[in-house]
Amino acid sequence: MYRDYLVAGAIIITINYFTEHRTVAYSLDYFRRLLYGGTVLNGYTSAFWFVTVYLLAQIGVVALISYVKPQWLQWLVVIALFIMGTSYDNAQQLFGFPLPGNADVTLMAMFYMYVGYRLFPLLKRIVASPVWLGASLLGAAGFAWAQYADKIDQVVYMKSHNVTDGLFAATVPILFVLVVIGIAYQLGETNLSHQLQWLGKQSMIIMFSHKAVFYILEKMSITNWAILALFGVMIPITGVILYRLSRRMLQSSLNLTV
Repeated sequence: MYRDYLVAGAIIITINYFTEHRTVAYSLDYFRRLLYGGTVLNGYTSAFWFVTVYLLAQIGVVALISYVKPQWLQWLVVIALFIMGTSYDNAQQLFGFPLPGNADVTLMAMFYMYVGYRLFPLLKRIVASPVWLGASLLGAAGFAWAQYADKIDQVVYMKSHNVTDGLFAATVPILFVLVVIGIAYQLGETNLSHQLQWLGKQSMIIMFSHKAVFYILEKMSITNWAILALFGVMIPITGVILYRLSRRMLQSSLNLTV
């Protein structure tokens, strides 16, 4: 995944060089920021923070379940880390500089990852139940409406470490994840399951490149969110298909030559 992070970043920085008419010095500094990761990444690569946080959280959770054997103590550790991770505004304010790869956000990510790890055996039964899915949908819709209607004012922006309430951050995102997984499970029971599985396997390239697609389209005065979302998915997928077709053609020509 980190290899893909570097390769995708290099490609997108090169695209940024031409589309935004950057200087060589700017692009070289962009590569430096790519290696540093986290909040110093913005614009075309603003979504890349997720990869380093995911990798660091995975290392942390694997170490936790490998070396801390009592399950109650594992829960205590991830809860304590989450409380610590949501008790300050951001690393810039705390340390005077952003941490490499958004390492401080890992304190939150480890909690989410560990919850998923422990609840996974129950997950299929939960998402397969129409009652549980309906309850999750109602709960998520209620929070979405309350936020939209200004009944509540809560945010959980992990990249910028902007968290208004720790308890909200520890519960509501998990509720929304249950809804997404529940809907995905139901879609998996339809005739679209194979196509959706293939699409799901392209999720990383979509994540890496959608922001770049958005910026390029916005330079063309295309700002409608539905059009941005459509092209943000379709253009990366088209790139994947063309790459695979060209690779097959090259392999076929090499085989014929041999």
